Amino acid sequence: MSSKEFDSTIKDYVVELCHRADFRDREWYWEEHVSEVVRLCEKFGPALGADMSILRPAALLHDLGKLLGMKDHAKAGAGEVERYLSEIAFPETTILTVAACIREHSFDPPDPESTESRILASCDGASHFTTLFWERYFFDVAKGLFSERDPSWRAAVESNAQKALEDWEKIVVSEIREYTQPHFECFKKRYALK
Repeated sequence: MSSKEFDSTIKDYVVELCHRADFRDREWYWEEHVSEVVRLCEKFGPALGADMSILRPAALLHDLGKLLGMKDHAKAGAGEVERYLSEIAFPETTILTVAACIREHSFDPPDPESTESRILASCDGASHFTTLFWERYFFDVAKGLFSERDPSWRAAVESNAQKALEDWEKIVVSEIREYTQPHFECFKKRYALK
């Protein structure tokens, strides 16, 4: 298979998983998260010297563990990525490198080491601000789960806001951070974060 054929096969698999009936965020996860991570990786990867034959499949598969309902989505997902890529006869020489990018993208030790891992982690964090990612989660909290008068509603919003601030810290590549800064500032104003 050519790299284009691998990309198409992987994309089809991820899109199918994103739209599964039992996946909570199926209405928006591909369109507003995974495809945005891919777009950002394609935008920044070449200029930052990334090997796109590693970065593109890693971007497509970075949340495979989450899509399969795994608790530690990055570490567990990396193992599943190794299995899946072997199954579709992806080049063996790059399977472990793609899996390492996925394992490292959530900063739950180890921190990203390779150029591709750092770009993937940064683009994942950035995508949470360049799309409606966090608004979707805030909406889920608000839509009938709690009323604004209920203190637990505000606590849930504040918990998501704290997670969003952690996402900002994942953006370790300065060019990606600079690109995302206006989106992040708008987000902070919208939710009165400091």
